[in-house]
Amino acid sequence: MSSMSVGKRFLHCYSLALFGLLAGCAGYTTTPTLFKSMPEAWSRTLPEATIVDPALNSQSWWHTFKDPILNDLVSKAVADNIELQEAKERILHARIIVGNIDPAFLPELHARGQSVQAANGIDSFFQYGFDATWELGLFGRREGEERIASAHLQAADSSAQSIRVSVVAEVVRAYIELRTAQAQLALLEKMQTLGLKKIDLVEKRVSLGLSSTDEVSRLRIILNQEMVGLPLRRQDIEKAAIRLALLLGQTKPDAQWFVNSTQPTLSAFSISTMPVELLHTRPEIRSAEAAVWEAGGALGVAKADLYPYVSLGSSYYFSENVTRNISEDGDLHSSPALAPIIDIPLFDWGRRRAVVKAHQSLLDAAVLRYQQAVLEGIAEVESALSTLNGQYLRLQQNQQLIESEQVSLNNHQILIGLGLSSPLQALEDEHQVLQGQLELAEAQAGHDLAFVALYKALGGASMPIAHHADGGSL
Repeated sequence: MSSMSVGKRFLHCYSLALFGLLAGCAGYTTTPTLFKSMPEAWSRTLPEATIVDPALNSQSWWHTFKDPILNDLVSKAVADNIELQEAKERILHARIIVGNIDPAFLPELHARGQSVQAANGIDSFFQYGFDATWELGLFGRREGEERIASAHLQAADSSAQSIRVSVVAEVVRAYIELRTAQAQLALLEKMQTLGLKKIDLVEKRVSLGLSSTDEVSRLRIILNQEMVGLPLRRQDIEKAAIRLALLLGQTKPDAQWFVNSTQPTLSAFSISTMPVELLHTRPEIRSAEAAVWEAGGALGVAKADLYPYVSLGSSYYFSENVTRNISEDGDLHSSPALAPIIDIPLFDWGRRRAVVKAHQSLLDAAVLRYQQAVLEGIAEVESALSTLNGQYLRLQQNQQLIESEQVSLNNHQILIGLGLSSPLQALEDEHQVLQGQLELAEAQAGHDLAFVALYKALGGASMPIAHHADGGSL
C-alpha cells in the first residue's frame, strides 16, 4: 500500500474522530424553565354541603348526574363525533412522522442507472450500480428534528383532547338545557291550567256580584304575560335537540329525546385535581408546551447549521460502452467509492447566526405564551369555582323559598277545609309554588352548568390511551 493511500486513510479517520468530538461539544438547545411555581391549592373551595365521592375522576365527571341517558349520549358522542374522528386521524399522521425520524438518520441504499456521453462526443456509456448515504445528524441536528416531530405529536394529541373536552361538555350542556326546558314547559302548562281556573272562579264571583270585571281583565293580562314563555321553551327544546344531534354526528334528533324526563341534578362530588395537575390535564397548557418544544427543536437545527454538515457516502457503479457494445479493453468497468460528505459553512454574511437569533426569539415567545396559558388556566378554574359557589347558594335559597311556599299552600288548604279561607287564595298559593318551581329549575340548571364549566376548565375528560395504528383504537 502506498504512503499516499495510508495518508488518505489516516486523514479520513482523523476527520471522523474530530467531527464526533465537535458533535459532543456543540451545545444543543437546553430545556427552558417553563413555570417556576404553582399554587399548592385553589383559593376557592367547594360548598360545605358537598360530599366527597372518591369514585369520581376527571375522565368520568358527567357520571355525577347519575343519569344513564346522559352517560349513553356522551359515549355515543365520543365514538361518533366527526371532529373527534378527524382529530384521531391527525394523531395517526403525527405518530407516523415521529416513527420515521430514526430511519431518516440511518443508512439509505439506492439503485441508479444513467446514460453518459463521453467527452469525445462519439461514445455513450451506461452507468448503473448502487449508492448509499448516511445522514449522521451531528451537532444536535438529529435531536432537534426529533423534538420537532414529538412536539407535533403532542400538539395533535392536545388538540384532540381539547376537542374531546369540548364535545363532552357541550353534550352535557345541551342535555341539561333540553331537560330544563322540558321541565319549565311542563310547569308553564300547569300554570296555564291554574290561571284558567282562577279566571273561571273570578268570573263566577263577578256573576254573583262579589268581584269586578277589572279583576278578570287583570288575571287575563297576567296569564298572557306568563304564557309568552311557552313558545320560547319549545324553541329551546328544539335547539338543544338539534345541537345534540350535531354533536353525535346525526342528521336529526332522536324522537326519544322529546319524551319528558327528570331534570339532571348533581349528586355528591369532589374536586381532587390540584393546580399543578393542570399542566398535564388542561389541553391549552399542553398545546403551549408543545409549541415550546417545537421552537426549541427548530433552534437546535438552526444551531446545527452553524457547524459542518457531515454524512457518509459510498457507491459502486458499473460502466459499459453502449456505442461499441463493449468497453475499449473488452472488460466491464466498475468504480467503488467510500468517503465522507462534508459541507463546511465559511462565510454567509451572518445569515445563519441571524436565523439562530430569530429562533431564539421564537423560543422565548413560546415560553412566555406557555406561562400565560398556565395563568389563564388557574384564573379560569378559580372563576369557575366562584361561579359554582354562587350558583349553589342561589339553588339553596330557591329550595328554601319553595319549602316556605309549600307550607303556606298546605295551611290554606286546611283552612279551606274548615271553611275559613277562599279557594281563590289557595289557587294564588299554588300559583306561587309553581312560580317558585320554575325559578328553582332555572337555578338547578345554573348550578349544573357551573359544574360543567368547572370540569371543562380543569381539562376533564382527557383522551383515552391511544394504541398504534394496527387496528386498535385511540
